[in-house]
Order: sequence, then structure tokens, then C-alpha cells
Amino acid sequence: MADVSKLITKKNSRPIWKKLKSSIVPIVTLSELNEIDKFIDKINRDLNNNNYVPNIGHGYLGFPKENGCTRFVPILTKEDMVVYYLLVLSLQDYLVHDLPGVYGAWRSVPTNANKDEGVSFEFESGVLGQEEAEIVEPYYADTLSRKAWFKNWNQFNELLASTCGTNGIGNYVLTSDVANFYDTIDVGKLCQKIRSDVSGNDDVVALLTYFLQYWDKRIKGYNPSSKGIPQEIISDASRMLANYYLLDFDKKFIEKCKRESIVYIRWADDIVLFGSSPKKLENMMHNASRIMLNLGLNLSAAKTVHYSRSEFRKYRALDLLAAIKNRDAKKFLKELKRFEVHCNENGGRIDTVVKASLNMLVNVPSSQTIFAKNYIEQNLENTAFSRH
Repeated sequence: MADVSKLITKKNSRPIWKKLKSSIVPIVTLSELNEIDKFIDKINRDLNNNNYVPNIGHGYLGFPKENGCTRFVPILTKEDMVVYYLLVLSLQDYLVHDLPGVYGAWRSVPTNANKDEGVSFEFESGVLGQEEAEIVEPYYADTLSRKAWFKNWNQFNELLASTCGTNGIGNYVLTSDVANFYDTIDVGKLCQKIRSDVSGNDDVVALLTYFLQYWDKRIKGYNPSSKGIPQEIISDASRMLANYYLLDFDKKFIEKCKRESIVYIRWADDIVLFGSSPKKLENMMHNASRIMLNLGLNLSAAKTVHYSRSEFRKYRALDLLAAIKNRDAKKFLKELKRFEVHCNENGGRIDTVVKASLNMLVNVPSSQTIFAKNYIEQNLENTAFSRH
């Protein structure tokens, strides 16, 4: 059985605090990082004495979305982030499964630390290599494992692009997403599934269950949460849990899509279906809704949209992302202009385009034209951060 005190160590905690120190909301100071021993000792004393209680947290970080709507992300305390992350990472070999067409979660350390006597994590170090075009998704720039994030995101976009260019699958695309995904995850169902799938980790699962019930005391008070996991500022841990929550859905839905010759691709809560007719895709999306009903989840009708393959390729700016990946300044500028025209007329993933373009301008000086700079400056408010 995993010993929680062996998980929460100075060595395992330091990389998490270093990330928090440099994150968009730097909740760890240099002096606290240098004195990490006393904080970790205090956490373990509280755990050993059954005195640990998740804190209220610092507040929320606001991410502006469309039409004045804002997504508020909780800013947990540095102590709670250590507890949360090290519990989830210790279970990641049980939580992260590689399924065809499914993306949005990754292992943040090479092996399951619970299998090692010392329970010591080896965290990613260094920065992305020069050959890796760093595309930072707007809500998750502070991810703990940037290389793993990049690889997963790149594979997702490459699969979308290759599927858009594949004959024989049909010319129709239907997209949707899980409505309020993180906020509607059933904590009881999630923890029961973990308890069923994970053996010999009773203390870890019990503490994780307790954390997920009481992390949101600022809103829920002393009432245990029955729904919702924290979509916090680093994101890796909650991504693992959210993706794991959809594991049984994915397995069933992949088989249903195969039988109907429909291509199913998912990134986190975004679902994309390719097929031979709009009606066929709508029927399959109905099947998705029925399967998700057992998980307490629903698809967003407002975000369910039909495209042709060529329209979808333009909406997702897949050719622009390919140019950025290849560091092709000439193609990048051409595709950015094409995207601006398309977006003005038909809409598009402007948040991803702005973030990807920012990284292109930093990494490829020849792409720094007046047009590119003006475009990013005019649209940057779509990805601006606000603190609350």
C-alpha cells in the first residue's frame, strides 16, 4: 500500500512549487521555496495526525471568453497543490490510458511511483527543443509537463489535419463539447471508479476523495462537494482525472463509431466526428449523449456545429498551425491572412491562433511583419487574463 508520507517529500514537491512560483499567479515566493522543508514537514504532520484540511484558497483567475462570459479558475494554496498533485501523479498509470483518437491527458512522470520503494518522482526538466514549435493553449500555459503537453496537442492537430485530407470517410464534420465538463463531474462516481480500478492504494484514494469533496470550501462551505473538480492553473492533475472519468464512455463510443464508419476524435471536452452524412453524425452524437447520461454529463447544444471538411480545416486553422510547426514564415503569413478573412465571415479558433502566432513571432523573427503584429495586438484581448 502506498505510504502518503513517502509521496509528499521535499524532492517531489519542489518542482510543483517552482512551477507555481513562475506561473501566471505566482503564489510561491523565493523565500518559501528555500524553506520548503518546514512546509512539507507541517503537511506531513497534519496528514499523520488526521489534521489535514484543504484550505479556502486564494481566489479565482478570470479568463474572458465570448460575449462577455468569463471562466473562473480556482487558485488553490501551495500546500493543497502539492497534496493534490502528488496524490494524482502517484496514480497516473491507472488514470491515463492511450486510446485511438483521444487526447488531452498525459503522464507527467515516466513511471508509476507507487511501484518504487522510495516513491520518488522524476519530473521533466529543461525547455522545449528548438525543433519543437511551442504552441501554448490559452488556458493551460502553466502546465507542469510542457513537452508532454506539446506532443499531445501536436498529435491531436495532426490527426485532425490528416483526417480532413482523407478520402472515403465522408465530407461532413460535427463538433460538440461536454457542457461545463469539470464542474459537472460526479465526485462520488469518479472516486468509486478509482477505488475499483486501483488496488493497494487505499490511503491515497481515501485522501484524494476527501480532497475532492472539500477543496471548494470558498463556495460550498462545510458541505462536501458532490460535483466538480478543480480546473486549476497548472491543469495536469485535473486533466488526468477528467480524461479518466470519460474512459468508459470513450471505449463504448469508439466501438459504436467503428461500426458506423465514423471517425471519433476528442481533445479534453471537445468532440469531433467525421462521417458520410449530417444525419448519420447527428445520430451518433445522440448516442454519445445517451452514454454520457450515466455519467451525469451533457453535450452543449449551443456548441454543436456542422461543417464540411474544408470548412472545419479553416475554422481550426490547421494549415496555419502546420506552418507554425514547420517554422515556415512565408506560409504562416499567408495562412494568417486567410484565417483573418475566414474568421471575420465564419468564425474560427481565434484564441489558439493568437497564442500560436505569438510563439511564432518569438521563435521566427522573419515572421514579425506589421500585419502579424497588428493582428495579434488587435485580437489579444480574446486571450487576456484578468485576476479576481
